[in-house]
Amino acid sequence: MTFSQKKTALYLLVVMVILITPLMGVEWTNPAALWGDGGGAALERQILLQLRVPRMLTAMLAGASLAICGLIFQTLFRNPLATPYTLGVSSGAALGAVLGLALGLSRTILFLSPVIPMALGGALLTIALVYRIASSRKGFSNHTLLLAGVSVNLFCASLILLIQFLSNDQDTYRMVRWLMGSLSASDYRSTLMLALFFLPTLWFYYRRRHELDQLLTGEDLAKTRGVQVHRLRKALYFSVSVLTGILVAFCGPIGFIGIIVPHLSRRLFSFGHGDNMIPTVCCGAVLLTLCDTFARSMFSPLELPVGVVTAVLGGPFFLFILLAGSRT
Repeated sequence: MTFSQKKTALYLLVVMVILITPLMGVEWTNPAALWGDGGGAALERQILLQLRVPRMLTAMLAGASLAICGLIFQTLFRNPLATPYTLGVSSGAALGAVLGLALGLSRTILFLSPVIPMALGGALLTIALVYRIASSRKGFSNHTLLLAGVSVNLFCASLILLIQFLSNDQDTYRMVRWLMGSLSASDYRSTLMLALFFLPTLWFYYRRRHELDQLLTGEDLAKTRGVQVHRLRKALYFSVSVLTGILVAFCGPIGFIGIIVPHLSRRLFSFGHGDNMIPTVCCGAVLLTLCDTFARSMFSPLELPVGVVTAVLGGPFFLFILLAGSRT
C-alpha cells in the first residue's frame, strides 16, 4: 500500500471505531431501536448518549494524547523507550490522588471529584520540582532532566507505598483500583477538559514539526540549522508534562499506549513528524478505544481497568519488536 492509501485506511478505521464502539457492550445496541418511542428505546438512548459516547470520546482523546506525548518524549530524549511517564509526572499525580483517597476528601471542586484536583496538583508540583532540580546545574540538559525525573519518580512511588501501608483495607483497595487506570468515570466534562488541553498542544507540536525533525539529528546539528534547542526543549518538557498530568488526573496511569503507538506508527507510516504526527494520534485514539471497549464488554458483569488490558498488550509487543529487530 502507498502512504496515502495507508492514511485513508487509517482515517476510515477511526470513523468505524467512532460509529461502532458506542454500540458495543454487554449487549449489542441496535441502532434502529434508538429511534423508537418505548421505554426500552429511551433507556438505550440514555445509556448510549450519557455513558458510552462520552466514554468513547474520552478514550479517543486520552489515547491520542498519550500517543503524541510518547512521540514527543522519544524525540526529545532520542530514546525509543521514553514514555509520557518517564519524568515522574504520573507518580506525582498518583501521589496526589492516593493522598486525596487516604484523607477521605468528599467535597467536589468545580464539579469535579476531589481526587482529580489532588492528582493534577501532584502532577504540577512534580513538574516544577523536576524542572528546578534539572536547571540547578549547568544548563538544562536531557541527562540531568532524566536523572531528576527518575529520582522524583522513585521518591513519589515510595510515598505511595507508605500511604497504602498506613491506610485501611477499603482505602487501599480504592487506591489500587485507581492506579490501574480506568475510563469508567468518563463524562462530557472530562471530554471537554481533555479536548481543551489536547487540541492546542497538538497544534503547537504540528507547527514545530520541522524543528522536531531537526532535533532527531542531534542538538548540535539542529543548532547549526537555526533551531533554538534550549527553548524548544523546555517548551516540549512543560507541554508534554502538563498534558500527561491532566490525563493521569482524569483517567489514572494508563501504560504502554505512549510507547507502543509511536513505534507502530513509524513502522506503518514515516519517521518524519510532518507525515507521522497525525497517524500517531489516530493510532493512539483507535488503540485505547478498542482496549477500553474490550475491557468493559468481554468479562461482564466484571469490568477490567483499561490499564490492565494495555499492560497485557505491551509485553508481547516489545517481544515482537525485539525479535523483529534481531532478524533485521
